[in-house]
Amino acid sequence: MTEITNQTPRHSLGRERAQDYVPETSFASSSSDLQATWQRVAQSSWTPENSFLSTAARSSESYRNRDRVQDGSVLNFAANEIPRVYEFKLNHNTGNHSVDASVVVPRGYDPDIPTRLLIYNHGYRTSAHAALNYSQLTEQMRWADPQTVLVVPEWQSRPGSNSPARGRSDEQGFFRNMLNEAMSKTPELRGKSLDSIASIGIISHSAGFSPTKAQLYNNGLGDKVTSVTVLDSMYNARAYDKWVTDNLREIASGRKQFQLIYTDHLAGQSNALETRVQQQLRRAGLGTGSVHSENGRGSAIVSADTLASHGFVFKRSSYTDRGDGSHGSMTRVYLRQLLEAERRRH
Repeated sequence: MTEITNQTPRHSLGRERAQDYVPETSFASSSSDLQATWQRVAQSSWTPENSFLSTAARSSESYRNRDRVQDGSVLNFAANEIPRVYEFKLNHNTGNHSVDASVVVPRGYDPDIPTRLLIYNHGYRTSAHAALNYSQLTEQMRWADPQTVLVVPEWQSRPGSNSPARGRSDEQGFFRNMLNEAMSKTPELRGKSLDSIASIGIISHSAGFSPTKAQLYNNGLGDKVTSVTVLDSMYNARAYDKWVTDNLREIASGRKQFQLIYTDHLAGQSNALETRVQQQLRRAGLGTGSVHSENGRGSAIVSADTLASHGFVFKRSSYTDRGDGSHGSMTRVYLRQLLEAERRRH
C-alpha cells in the first residue's frame, strides 16, 4: 500500500489533442486498425504521464481564502487542507499495474457517519494515477463533504492507452470485489463494504462508459447508485437507458440524479437520449419540470444550483480550460460542481 499525503495538485502544460477519444464503432475494428490508431497516438508524444514531466507545482497563493459561506452555511474546508490520497495494488485488477485504484478521503471523514462513495471512471490516455492530477480530482475534492470518498478504479488493461481492453472487469461481481478490496485497504474505511455504504455516485468520462455499464448492471449495486454523471461518454447510445428507466420516478423527484455533459461530436446520441427521457416522463405523467436542458454551444459551466435542483441535466459544452479542448477540460470542473450540488441538496 502506498499513501500519498500532502500531494501538491499539478496541471498539465501539454495541449489536449482533439482525438483523445475513439468512437465506440472503432472498438470492433481489426487489430491492425487498433494498432494504427495507437501508433498515431504514440507519434503525437502526448500522454498525461509525459506532460507531467514538465508540470510545475501551483503556488500556495492559489489555495488561500478557501473557507467561504454559501446559502448560509460554511463549507468545511480550510486553506491547504488537502485530502488524503491512497494508491493501491489489488488482487482484483485488470492487469499488472503499479496502481490498481486510487482513493481520495477528505480531511474530517468520520467512519461513524454514513459514507457516500463516488466512483470516477477515467477515459483513454490517462490512468487511475494520472487522472488525479491531469483532471485535478484531488484539488476538486477540497469541495467534498467530509463523508464523500472518491475511488478511481483502473479499468484498463493498458492504462494510458487508447485500448478498450479491460481484463475481466465485465464479469459479474468484478467491480464489487475490487471496490471492497480497495476499501478494506483504506485506513479510514476498514471494516466497511459496499453493503454498508449509504449511497454511490458514478462519473463516466469518455471511454469510461464501458466500466460504468459494468458497475451499473453487473455488480448488484441496485439502489445504492443514486447518481450517474456522463461526461462526453455517450459512445453507446443506449448504455444508460435501463438505469434511467428503472429510476425514472426517483430522478424526476430529485431523489436521484442523471447528468449528461457532452460536446459537439456526441450531440446526436445525447440529444436522442434527452428526447427519450422527455417522452418517458410525459407518458408517466411526471411532466418535464425536472429536466434542465442547454443544447446550444455554451461555454458556461452548469451551476451547482442547477445541478442541485434538477434530477435530469443535459448540457452541450464548449468550455475549455487553459487552451485544452472541451472534451478533456470538463473533467477539471464538474467534480467540484457535483460536490457543491450534493452539499446543497443535503
